[in-house]
Amino acid sequence: MLYARRLGLSEAMESLSLLKMAQEAGMKGPFDKLSWGRLFLGVQPAHVQAGVGRPLSEEEIETARADLVRETLNRL
Repeated sequence: MLYARRLGLSEAMESLSLLKMAQEAGMKGPFDKLSWGRLFLGVQPAHVQAGVGRPLSEEEIETARADLVRETLNRL
């Protein structure tokens, strides 16, 4: 996810779910600081478009979603 340039909704949700599951299973990492709910909502198409501030094509949404996830994870 740190290197994705396009990220579909199902791929984003599955990957984030696996990261959250690993954290809840006791795996140590920087994810304790992550606001999971905000990120799970933030990758939804309407939220991605709202964050950009304009309507986007599906390809643009996937690119913006990947940018959002990369930026969020890189801040940890």
